[in-house]
Amino acid sequence: MRGRTHVALALVAGRLIYPPADSLSWLALIVGALAPDFDSGGGLISKPSAWLPDFVPGRRLLDAPVRVVSKFVRAAVGHRGPLHYPAVAVGLWALAILLTWPWTRWLAFGYTTHLLADSLTRSGIPWLGPLSRECRGLLPKRFRLRTGSPVERIIELTAWSWLGISLWQALKWG
Repeated sequence: MRGRTHVALALVAGRLIYPPADSLSWLALIVGALAPDFDSGGGLISKPSAWLPDFVPGRRLLDAPVRVVSKFVRAAVGHRGPLHYPAVAVGLWALAILLTWPWTRWLAFGYTTHLLADSLTRSGIPWLGPLSRECRGLLPKRFRLRTGSPVERIIELTAWSWLGISLWQALKWG
């Protein structure tokens, strides 16, 4: 899935379950939703300039070093490798429980939503990693989504629309 879709789905899930109480937790949720794709070599997580307002001088200068590291990670482990192992999400949850900082739970939650969403794509994720790198999905192959397909775009648009309506209602009725 594309980064924007991962962010939208994580925000919807967070809003539905128990909305984060502070901006750091919301940011952790978004970073967690994008973090597994740091191994893609060009995903939204590896473009810091996309996160900053246009008026920030030299913001695009941040992209080059981060993208170099992201491409190095991709060359070393491949996309949908160790960063897509559910064991990493379990480790993040364990760390979140130990640290007890609210934002760490949201980082783990965002990471988990990413893995669940990717398991709905044709590629799936390596559910048994590191024991096996074989990728599997949660749905039969013929029902899985293709990244960037019209179906994914509809899911993304629906998620962002729901978030907009939810925010409007929250502001209107408190």
